[in-house]
Amino acid sequence: MQPDVVLVGHTSLGKDISPRVAAKCGAGLISDCTAVETNGEQITFVRPIYAGKAFQKKNSQEGMVFATLRPNNFEIRETAVQTAIVDFQPEITDLRTIIKEVVRKTASGIDLSEAKIIVAGGRGVKSAEGFQPLQEWLRHLAAQ
Repeated sequence: MQPDVVLVGHTSLGKDISPRVAAKCGAGLISDCTAVETNGEQITFVRPIYAGKAFQKKNSQEGMVFATLRPNNFEIRETAVQTAIVDFQPEITDLRTIIKEVVRKTASGIDLSEAKIIVAGGRGVKSAEGFQPLQEWLRHLAAQ
């Protein structure tokens, strides 16, 4: 059973791997999608262009299509469409690069792409102690 659509997160790993796997499978790729619309069997992917000032709608014409979805843009919702989740294991040979291990970041704190509020301090804070008032202010905001 071959999937019609393969969805991948538009993360650093997804942006790196999805075009390569799509090319090896002979499939098209629609990247950085912020919305997906369905009309019967037709699937339309919406992606921003011109720094988000306009949106482009792309339809897959035939065959398998890969799409990368921008994180935090999709809500989980119930649909009437019947779908099947298939564990897809493509047969890919002749890779020049093999990923042996994915190392997650070890920094503490929240990932900037997941943060609701970002506070930055420049050279004016001078040292690590200069960031203390900013961190106290953030704790105050979080407590409210």
